[in-house]
Amino acid sequence: MIGAVEASTASSASVKACAGCLALQLPLTSHPFCRGALMAALLCARLEERGEAPPKVAILFNGFLTPLPSNPPLRWWRDLAPSSLRTPTLVVCGSADPVNAGGQAARLAALFATSRVHVVPNGAHAMPREEEDLACAPF
Repeated sequence: MIGAVEASTASSASVKACAGCLALQLPLTSHPFCRGALMAALLCARLEERGEAPPKVAILFNGFLTPLPSNPPLRWWRDLAPSSLRTPTLVVCGSADPVNAGGQAARLAALFATSRVHVVPNGAHAMPREEEDLACAPF
C-alpha cells in the first residue's frame, strides 16, 4: 500500500475532514506518497477518535509527523500523545531521505502503540523498488 490504509468502514465525514485539512496545508510535490502516508495516519487517528472501526493495519511510506506544527487546524494531530493510536503500523523510510533527517519516521511511528520503523539503507525520498528493500523482521 502506498500511504493507504486497508479497506475499513471509514465514514465519508472522517475522510473528507482529513483530506480537507491536508489540501489546505501541503503544496503539491512530485512525491505524493509522503502526503498519502500522512493522510493515512490522520485517518487512523480520526477514526479512533470518533470511535469508528480503525483499519487492521497501516503501512506508511516516507511519512512524517506533521506538515505545519503551528497550524491551528492540525493542533489535535500535533498534540497526540505517544502510543495513543491502536492501529498496528509499519513506517518505511530511507536512511538518505532528507524529509526524515530529523527522525520524522520514528516520531510518526511513536504515535502508534504497535509500530515498527523499517529504514532502507541509502534509500532516498522515493518508493522502494526492489523486493529486498521491503524485507524486514516479522511484524
